[in-house]
Amino acid sequence: MFSLDAIISSLKQKYKIEVIAGYGGLFHSVSGFSYAEDLGSVKAFPPTSFIKEIVLTTGISVSSGSAEEYLESLINLLHSKKASALIVCLGAYIKEIPRETVSLCNKIDFPLLAVPPSISLASFSQEVEQNILKEKLGYLKVKELCRAYSLKKLSAAHFLSPIDAAEGYLNDYKAFLSSSSLGIVLLSLPKEQEGVDMERYLDYFFNAECRLPPLDFCCFVEARFAVYVFSKPALDYAHIIEEFSKKTSFFKQSVISYSPNTSSLSTLHLAYSRALLAKCFAPKNKTLCAYDALGAQKILAEIGDKSVLLDLYKSIFDKLKVLSQEKASE
Repeated sequence: MFSLDAIISSLKQKYKIEVIAGYGGLFHSVSGFSYAEDLGSVKAFPPTSFIKEIVLTTGISVSSGSAEEYLESLINLLHSKKASALIVCLGAYIKEIPRETVSLCNKIDFPLLAVPPSISLASFSQEVEQNILKEKLGYLKVKELCRAYSLKKLSAAHFLSPIDAAEGYLNDYKAFLSSSSLGIVLLSLPKEQEGVDMERYLDYFFNAECRLPPLDFCCFVEARFAVYVFSKPALDYAHIIEEFSKKTSFFKQSVISYSPNTSSLSTLHLAYSRALLAKCFAPKNKTLCAYDALGAQKILAEIGDKSVLLDLYKSIFDKLKVLSQEKASE
């Protein structure tokens, strides 16, 4: 999933965006953009409002000398609603960011950004929203491609369209898609997930908590698994996912399995099937399963033509017929 850091980077120079505090939260994923000028209105919004959104304020409702109090209340409120960041437009209402506000944001890893009064807020807001939309479209396309290659269900619709090329939806993901090392990690999903949009939960909450680098992976749900495709060694991220899964109510009992990285998208189905085999042959009560640890099971599972297996069994066990009963038992 795309991050706050990626969106800031694309607009930083043009709009003179300054990251004031909360650097530890720049990995936050982003789902939208909104304004907040009145604390009462923010409180009145439904609980799902502001989740993973970038919020902008000018402080127009701030009375003289109370910027610190307003910002502290707003930040705590947005943080509780799981917003991704607050952008303050400095100017007539908030001339500078109080030191206490900076300390608060650093303490809770909540990104606090500032833009100067000279920018056009209308243009800035429009570009932020366009960037978020473009990132969403790009990520959805990457998801679609990874799902199709993993499951080996390709069609003409899974290839780059003229619109994708013209709009540059996949620009940020070119390195990922052309990587010569793609690995898969599977996270088993709980049986009870009624009313839960698991893919959204993964994109906007779990993956963000794991601090997975947004442009190094994609994640989709298939059957009873969350399927992660990484352009870096799968083993490293399997450990991270295992660690954070134990801290959640959803994934405490989940099993994580992974495969060695494969060489390209076209062979991603091999990595997927091997990660599935690792899960299938996993010992009971083991939560992290590696394909490379399967031993002889791995060799047998790789034989595509099962008639070869039958010939192998026959050649081995037929030899027992010439032995005495005692020796055959041994």
